[in-house]
Amino acid sequence: METTFFLSLRWKLALVLGGVFIVLNTLFAYFAYSDAKQGFNEERLLLRNKQDNLAKMLSEDSFLILEQLAELFVLNGQEPNRYSDQKMLSVFDRNWEQWQFIWDLENITVFDATGLKIKSRGRKIHTDRVLVDQTLQSESPVHTINCSQTSCYQQVIVPVMGKGTLVGAFSMARTFADTVIKFKEATRVDVGVLIDSPKKLTNGWPYTLSAKTFAGLDFDLFAYLTEHYTFVQLLNKSGTLTVNDQIYEVRIRPLRMDNATQAPFLLIVEEITGNMRMLDSQLEKVWIQGLMSLLCSLAVLVLVSWFFLRRIAYLAKALPLLATHEYNQFRKEIVQKKWISLGFDEIDKLNDTVLTLALQLENLEHIVRKNTLHILEKSQELATERDSIQELVNSAPVIMLTQKVNGQILTINQEGVKVFGEEKNQVIGRLFDLYLPPTETHHLNQLDQLRLSKSMHPIQIEGGFISATGSFLHVFWIHTLFNSNRQGSEPIVLSLGMDISAEKLTEQKMLKMASFDPVTGLGNQQRFQRELPQALKIAKRYGHSVALLYFDLQQINLAQEAVDKRVMVKVASHLKQFMRESDLLCRIGESQFVLILPDAQTPGVVSLAQKIIKRISSLKLTLGSHYGEIATNIGIAFYPRHADSPDHLLANAERAMVYAKLNGKNFYYIYEQTLTNKHETDLNQNTVQQIQQLLDNDEGVLNFTPVFDVHRRRVGFYQCSICLASPNGEIPLSREYGQVIEQLDLAEQLDHVSIVRVFEIIASMKRRNKNVKLSLALSGLSVTQADSIKFIGSLLKHYQIDPGQIIFDLNEHYVLRNLTQSHNFINQIKQLGCEFCLSDFGVEFSSFFYLKQLPVDFVRIDGSFVRRMDKHKEDNMYVRALVDVIHAYGKRVIVDDVESERVLLLVEQLGIEYARGSFFDERVDNQSASLSSSSLLPL
Repeated sequence: METTFFLSLRWKLALVLGGVFIVLNTLFAYFAYSDAKQGFNEERLLLRNKQDNLAKMLSEDSFLILEQLAELFVLNGQEPNRYSDQKMLSVFDRNWEQWQFIWDLENITVFDATGLKIKSRGRKIHTDRVLVDQTLQSESPVHTINCSQTSCYQQVIVPVMGKGTLVGAFSMARTFADTVIKFKEATRVDVGVLIDSPKKLTNGWPYTLSAKTFAGLDFDLFAYLTEHYTFVQLLNKSGTLTVNDQIYEVRIRPLRMDNATQAPFLLIVEEITGNMRMLDSQLEKVWIQGLMSLLCSLAVLVLVSWFFLRRIAYLAKALPLLATHEYNQFRKEIVQKKWISLGFDEIDKLNDTVLTLALQLENLEHIVRKNTLHILEKSQELATERDSIQELVNSAPVIMLTQKVNGQILTINQEGVKVFGEEKNQVIGRLFDLYLPPTETHHLNQLDQLRLSKSMHPIQIEGGFISATGSFLHVFWIHTLFNSNRQGSEPIVLSLGMDISAEKLTEQKMLKMASFDPVTGLGNQQRFQRELPQALKIAKRYGHSVALLYFDLQQINLAQEAVDKRVMVKVASHLKQFMRESDLLCRIGESQFVLILPDAQTPGVVSLAQKIIKRISSLKLTLGSHYGEIATNIGIAFYPRHADSPDHLLANAERAMVYAKLNGKNFYYIYEQTLTNKHETDLNQNTVQQIQQLLDNDEGVLNFTPVFDVHRRRVGFYQCSICLASPNGEIPLSREYGQVIEQLDLAEQLDHVSIVRVFEIIASMKRRNKNVKLSLALSGLSVTQADSIKFIGSLLKHYQIDPGQIIFDLNEHYVLRNLTQSHNFINQIKQLGCEFCLSDFGVEFSSFFYLKQLPVDFVRIDGSFVRRMDKHKEDNMYVRALVDVIHAYGKRVIVDDVESERVLLLVEQLGIEYARGSFFDERVDNQSASLSSSSLLPL
């Protein structure tokens, strides 16, 4: 063992305790010093406050005397009618010398009611006209201190009233020197008055000394102040000067009460030499007493420690025998030592403890020999387990590797070798960073933070990876830093990775589907809503125009009303032939398309519209045994000619399309505000009259379509829709007049009529002890009306029916247009206890991203994807994906257009809860016969 410097414990204890005593004594002396200084400062602060209060009181008393004299003068005038009365002025002349002698007045001035000076006696003093006007306006006295280059005066201006009216003002002034002298006599300190200086002195002093009581000093105090202090440092604060072994306390306080930053100021000078020397003497005594007590404490400490700690020194000489396992000799040394006994203390207890410890060490030495043999046996078992774990690591389906903090790979399992694309011995020793693409800067930065121990939490990151074969993979990594407890060992990073390239490819496909229509491959409504504002911004920046074409497709001579998907695909392929690279074609509805044309001119747009109409109208359709044609109408609107925002541009293009429809099939129309409004007004008036007449004549009906419970094999509820009865059958209002009704208040009126009728039917069935559940579609206008919720709530209270018997239905198209309002509306419907359904789901693929936020109970998938699920694999896969997403969000699924038993079987296999279509029209049970799809109930 290497020999080191030995220092006895007694000296260590003496040094430590001595240091503690020194610190404590120093702190005691410091606090005593601080208390003395603080007491001195508090005493000085109290004295300064008394001086300030006295100066303020003397100034206010002087002003009060002047104000009382002025009021005495007004009373002597016996309420004159005007201030120029000879009687008033004669009093002024007669009493001036007496007032001047008795009250030390320097000036008296009389002003008329307009503020003009009538008469003045005494020293010439400038009176501020503003103060005179202030007195006349406020009819209350004004106090001021008026200073010139030679002296300062206290001045009071009081209003003079005569028979209830203001006739003038009266000013009195007296020298401020009397107040200064009284202050010196009361406080025995020197003072001076600072007034404005025409030029700044040293250190930016803007004032000069007008009057002073410290003229007897043997140095220029004011010059010394301006050299060593700024004015701001002494304003309302104190400073000290040491000149010729004399100490002075200097401070400045304002004299004006109305403006503390404006001259004059009072300069107060007080000699505190005796006070400071008394303070220094007290502090010196404190330090001397502390030093003497410290020396005495240290001497006593050394003597006590030497006497008691020498026994510990004897014990320390015997302890090394334990290190050499000489237990018997150690016990002899401890037992044979004889010390002067002063009773049993801690050192005696320590000796007994050491003897017990020696016995335990001897026993432990025998136990260690026994356990060493046992450890050797266990190490063989651990080696076997290690080999098993290594085998598990190599067979694990994830990448497992370890690396140094510099990135050098230490170990890697078999899956890692497979992904890295080279032999194990080639991977080990290489840098992990070399397998990451240069673009993975964030991954590398996070990994460096972990390696430098700046981040102790595991890192989870997804990024790119380049194998030795050049393949680019997407890998999800978890990096964890392990610090070994062994001395000298370096920390290592454990990296676990999983190849997610296949999942990433699927995710990219899903993201692409979010912006593209799954039927036609064109952009969907989400992409349209994202691209149109960008096109308008670019057009505004470069001064170009943007044309928007809105067109709708119709099938002619076909029994099927909705446009078939094959028709959509065929039309889309033909429309792409007319597009430029900068144009964008999107499908935003079941049969609605929009075309964005940047930098477009009217002749070219008109020519393109004519070509589109010609091409679409020339297409022939063959659907089964039916033959038909396709027609379209196009509405055109230009930015910025017709609208200055995306919403207005789309609305005007849609209006133009509606007007083109009025002219027949295959027409286009360019939006014109005046003509469009006229035709829309005529059409709306005719529609309103027609619908109102039908409602008044009780010709409106509710149509009930059964919605089949797939699992229970019975009708679950009925879908209601309002129709107009006519000789040609029932006409659904939402289909025939929907575009007109949406622009009028008719939508809200028809919603209210339908809701009332549905509530009446449920109440009527309840009275017959029959429960029925009905679903009613609402218009988009109901979402934006504040009283819709109140109306529904009032009906629930009136009819006393179960809210769970009602399902309100809202089209996905309206929800996406007003997502925030729709979310609030659905929440309020749910709070009433009713259920809610989102219909026509799937036409807008973007709804995947909004579905989670909407608190709906049902989601109805558009029938265009369900109708041929048994024949088209793509439709089957798409519906399956929609159903999985809807179920993942905890919502039930309704599908439309189930027309065959084969489609019903597929629907059942997918776990869909409800379905409707022509297949169920003749299969409803007797209990539902009164509300079957053929039942029409008058309103």
